[in-house]
Amino acid sequence: MKVMSLADAVAAYTHPGDHLHFASTPSRSNAAVREVARQYEGTRPDFAISCTGFHSTAHLLALLRLGRRYISCFFGDNYPQPRPNALYTTLAAEGYEFEHWSLNGYVAALRAGATGLPYALTPLAEDTTLAAELAAAGRFHAIADPAVPHRRLGLLAALRPDITFIHTPLADPTGRVACFAPYGEGHWGASAARRGIIATVERVLTREEFDRLPNALVLPPHRVLAVCEEPYGAHPQPLHVPPGVPGTGYRDDFEHYRKWREAAESPDRMKGFRARVLAAPGSPAYQRTVGKGRLTALHSGGRVTHPRPLLSPDRARRASAVELMVIRAARILADLVERHEYQVVLAGIGHSYTAARLAHTLLARRGIEVPVLVETGLYGIDCGPEGSAFPLGLDTVTGARRLTGIEDVLSTLACGADNRCVGVIGAAQVDPSGAVNSTRTALGHQLVGSGGAHDIGAAADEVIVLTRCAPERLVARVDYVTTPGGRVRHVVTDAATFRRTTTQGAWTVHDLDPGDRQAYRRCGWDPLPHDEGSATMPPPEASELMDLRALSYGGTATGETAHRDPTGRATP
Repeated sequence: MKVMSLADAVAAYTHPGDHLHFASTPSRSNAAVREVARQYEGTRPDFAISCTGFHSTAHLLALLRLGRRYISCFFGDNYPQPRPNALYTTLAAEGYEFEHWSLNGYVAALRAGATGLPYALTPLAEDTTLAAELAAAGRFHAIADPAVPHRRLGLLAALRPDITFIHTPLADPTGRVACFAPYGEGHWGASAARRGIIATVERVLTREEFDRLPNALVLPPHRVLAVCEEPYGAHPQPLHVPPGVPGTGYRDDFEHYRKWREAAESPDRMKGFRARVLAAPGSPAYQRTVGKGRLTALHSGGRVTHPRPLLSPDRARRASAVELMVIRAARILADLVERHEYQVVLAGIGHSYTAARLAHTLLARRGIEVPVLVETGLYGIDCGPEGSAFPLGLDTVTGARRLTGIEDVLSTLACGADNRCVGVIGAAQVDPSGAVNSTRTALGHQLVGSGGAHDIGAAADEVIVLTRCAPERLVARVDYVTTPGGRVRHVVTDAATFRRTTTQGAWTVHDLDPGDRQAYRRCGWDPLPHDEGSATMPPPEASELMDLRALSYGGTATGETAHRDPTGRATP
């Protein structure tokens, strides 16, 4: 039998120098993050640590300097908006290694590791800094296609961690571990582990109870080293448990997302917080720290409602600059879907996600139904006012029409052979080639990374980019090419829309700020070819503004909080 305490499992199966992988299903074993931190605090184990995103509890591994190398697609905070966390700029300055991946490439490399292949084929764009850095690390190779020599093929070296930690709802004592959609990275990260899997679960069933599980993807027990019962093991992330499955899922703890962000950015805050979180091993100690009542409340069946900002009468009548940007993007997105008959919309996070949801509403009024996809494995999300404004939360999962995985969305449904997809993403920097930077500035400030943006930019049929109209955003040349620009036809800002008809075509200005027709000149594209006859943006219709505000919560979906420049500093 493989049931043991998590503390015993970490002590028995992890060693300094290991490559530790924290799988995304899409929830993560945050219980394992805490236990690894507790056992190795104050040491320098020089781990290589990988996960799809370093955010919330995963900040702890970086705060304690437990890794020598951090392998991921995202570094920062994703709630309420994606934003950098200064912790990673500090670590980079101290000499720690960062390995940036695109989300689809990362999963493909894990799949190669799981299937015993040395490489995975990838559409990763060779002419990006992301690809160049992976190539320098021996992770990426571009070769001539044997059948079509002028065509280049991308190969990603297999990723094989030593130990993978995974969190799921249920397992049995023999090591059968049940996973349910959405699958996130799927079982690839777990199956790729050289030595095996440590599974934390909400509940250990008897063998007979486990035999009755419907529709479970079961990890092979011979790959499982330990099964550790850790209720609330994904907290503060949510855990989705489908109907008919024993046990109850729970939703995001948004307040704890905020606490982890603040703790990571402030050593003084972190000191006390860390002491409480790491006080003792096991879920009972953690539950006492968080508060049993608070955790129990996360089981509530209703959707989370967030307080809406109180607007002055004048503010309620007029749209903010960011609201105008989102409305611009939604109008363009809706027109592109109708004109080109795109079959799906693939949304990033932040303002791009809000624009996709608003476009869905505008299209519905025209009698056009188009599904909106989220990269973690969600198809046909709820884009109405009852849907969630946070794309990675439990309410978005439960409101989706189809639950699948990262590969299915980024490799097949949106960017596959039958590609009729328009993508919408955000950017810290964008240049006249359409190239996007969301990874690092020339001064060494760490941004958030690619997530799925590179994959969208490399493979979607067309891409819309959202960013602020400012000289540090619209630049002559991006500091780091995260996402290729060849498929970018629209750059939508808070001052205007920049449009081109071909990859090499000149950018023209449209939808000028109705309050300041010269506002677009703030950008750093100099000289910027423009159409002097460009029309002022038609003012938002009352229905558009009402729909947009209905999609927002606490102002965060439309940027009522402070903007941030590419260094992560707050700006007015």
